[in-house]
Amino acid sequence: MPKISNYPRKPFTTAIEIAENVDKLGAKCSVQLLADKLDRKIGGSFNSSVSAAIKHGLIEKNKNELRLTELYTNIKLAYNEEEKNQNLQKAFLEPDTYKEILQRFDGNEIPIDVLDKILIREYEVKESISQLVANNMIKGGESVGLINNGKVNLNGVDLSETEETEETEETEKTEIQTSE
Repeated sequence: MPKISNYPRKPFTTAIEIAENVDKLGAKCSVQLLADKLDRKIGGSFNSSVSAAIKHGLIEKNKNELRLTELYTNIKLAYNEEEKNQNLQKAFLEPDTYKEILQRFDGNEIPIDVLDKILIREYEVKESISQLVANNMIKGGESVGLINNGKVNLNGVDLSETEETEETEETEKTEIQTSE
């Protein structure tokens, strides 16, 4: 059984786009319907995009059905930009690797020059994609205001653990296995 990665391989913006398209399809749809809407084939890149949306807690997958999560709904229905950004920050920090690294460097500059090496040595990210994962983390963190001028600032961000049900864990395992 392949190891399950706890980091997305696609940018945070891609995860948001996937969730937005599931929303446009009625808040739930089949994987095939989403692929058809995006004019893409089900395969490596598409599966990685869907997986990123799952890892960021924006959609869930059960067998072949995708559906929006409460977190995505909270982003979509936020009363103001501040509430929306708080929920975007929560979604960005859903992947354990992102959360752990940003907690580790909170209040300090993130070592961008060696971040890829940290990912390889300490988080078991494959060397071939470590720079991509590092860049996605930096750009995504900047987009939601958690990284400013290279410095991590988690002030006021709720980092309490989210509870995953066995079903969610199992569906994610299935998703990741099919995308690797």
